[in-house]
Amino acid sequence: MGLLVPLPRPDQVHGRQAVGADFSRLIVRSMNKLSIRDLQLSGKRVFVRVDFNVPLENGKVADDTRIRETLPTLKLARERGARLVLASHLGRPKGKPDAKYSLRPVAWKLADLLGASVEFATDCVGAEAEAKSRALGDGSVLLLENVRFHRGEEANDEGFSRQLAALCDGLFVCDAFGSAHRAHASVVGITRFVKQSAAGLLMERELSYLGKTLSAPERPFVAVLGGAKVSDKIEVVENLMKIADGMPIGGGMAYTFLKAQGIAVGKSIVEADKIALAARVLPAAAALRPCGGRRISRGHRDAHGSGERDAGWLDGAGHRAGDGAALFGGDRAGEDDRVERADGRVRDAGIRARHRANCRGGGRGNLAGRDVDRRRGRLGGGGASGRAGG
Repeated sequence: MGLLVPLPRPDQVHGRQAVGADFSRLIVRSMNKLSIRDLQLSGKRVFVRVDFNVPLENGKVADDTRIRETLPTLKLARERGARLVLASHLGRPKGKPDAKYSLRPVAWKLADLLGASVEFATDCVGAEAEAKSRALGDGSVLLLENVRFHRGEEANDEGFSRQLAALCDGLFVCDAFGSAHRAHASVVGITRFVKQSAAGLLMERELSYLGKTLSAPERPFVAVLGGAKVSDKIEVVENLMKIADGMPIGGGMAYTFLKAQGIAVGKSIVEADKIALAARVLPAAAALRPCGGRRISRGHRDAHGSGERDAGWLDGAGHRAGDGAALFGGDRAGEDDRVERADGRVRDAGIRARHRANCRGGGRGNLAGRDVDRRRGRLGGGGASGRAGG
């Protein structure tokens, strides 16, 4: 995330194009793009893509970190008289309504945090959503139902993108850093049908941090990367290898790398058609410099009977050294849902850890990456400044 850098046209923020050797320079350059601060918001309906993909327990928000991270953007917009139409996904409902992935509990939590009423539309497009968006007053907030209840979201469908754009007055703001890498309708498609697109305050902050980290990282620089799929992160892996001292691989994708080394993974999730791709990357990883043996995690327990594994580096020879960073793993049961929310607890813990480190004057290194398995991942390292996820 963030390393598949968008190459926007002058009045836009979003696109979908991976970059090569100059990716850190392009990230820094992208920070100069339009900000929500630059928009004329008063009396305008503004479509804000947020990342409210939060854990729910018993119909309530279990961790509101992501919601809180967006509050500065929402408060600024409300103070300037914007009429906010908020959109987000939650989980993987597979393109159809599913009550357990409804954003209604999020609307309740958001209202508590804002100290203001939040309208809720039971669909993200259609007559109800349009009527409620037009009824908004200055400073009012409307949260749309889960955009992934429609297949057009993940397909980046043009018609669906137009329907989303119809809910605003030509102004789009992206503050969903955790989703900004996805070529989905509410992230990319909508930008083709609005007049101006801009970054929210959270997006600005994360791009600024990422740009500084990639252009002049503190050493040792460790990039923690995870998720379910190798295929959609391979360019990120290859680009990070050029500057990172070490790269622990986590989440479900770790098993594809293990399989490429001939290590038995049982019934764990594996992208069989990407094993050769993982094998191609491993030799290049041999050039990574160890970062002094600081342990980032305690390793993981294989849910399929192999017991506790030692933490270790993933290097070109396929070795794991116990004094390195952990080679995370994830269980197959519920893997898709957990990985989709992976930049939840670990990502949010990373935000808090970086904040504490900054308050102390910085730490001994940086952590960057995303999608570390939510259940198995742990962020540690004692004084390291940075984040896992974003």
